[in-house]
Amino acid sequence: MKGLTILSAAYLLFATEAAFAAKATICHIPPDDPQNEHTISVSENAVSAHLAHGDCEGECPCVEPCGDGVCDDTTGETCETCEVDCGPCPAVCGDAFCDEPGGETCETCEADCGPCASPCGDAVCDDTTGETCETCEADCGVCPTT
Repeated sequence: MKGLTILSAAYLLFATEAAFAAKATICHIPPDDPQNEHTISVSENAVSAHLAHGDCEGECPCVEPCGDGVCDDTTGETCETCEVDCGPCPAVCGDAFCDEPGGETCETCEADCGPCASPCGDAVCDDTTGETCETCEADCGVCPTT
């Protein structure tokens, strides 16, 4: 009788641990009845087996979020992970890449695109753009000789 009690206690302990094991939500798609997909909760240890036969993680229905026309950050979609839904990422000034299609220019991001070329030849000697008699004789005239 004592052996049976120890065995019962061990079984109860194992069953209790299994009941409190970490769970995962799966959209289960029965292989023989794919129209009958339904949400279930399984042990985290069983997730890979479910994914291997076509189930997906999370609530039903199984939807590939990228390409559905909605940029949904709750599913991890960003301009970097799903450009088709979220559009192109905006240019980032300071990333050492002059992204002209993204709108970066010498006027908007000198750090990436470098300084703008001086507008030499516009009849204005503009020292704020680097024009001097040495760099733009057309606008600033001939440098004085010393």
